[in-house]
Amino acid sequence: MKVPHVYNAASTSAGWTNWINGALLFSTNVNTVEFPAASTSKPRLGGSSSGHFHGSIAELLIFDRALTPAERGTVTTNYLRKRFNLW
Repeated sequence: MKVPHVYNAASTSAGWTNWINGALLFSTNVNTVEFPAASTSKPRLGGSSSGHFHGSIAELLIFDRALTPAERGTVTTNYLRKRFNLW
C-alpha cells in the first residue's frame, strides 16, 4: 500500500523552506527567486539538474505568495486531509 505524504515548499526573496507532513525538513534565509527565460531553460516540476523525483504527484497547489503556518495547516486539514482521506 502506498502511503501519501504532503510536501510543502515556500520560496521567497528572504528564504526557502520545505516541510513533509508538517515536519520541517530544511530552511535557509538565503535564496534567489528567478524563472529562467524560455530560450535558456524550462522550469521543472519533480526534477532538477541533479536528479528526478521518483513517485507520483496526486495534486499540486500553487499560491502567489508563501502561506503562513496557519494557512498551511488549514489547507492540509480542511482540504487535503478530506480530499485524500489522510490521517
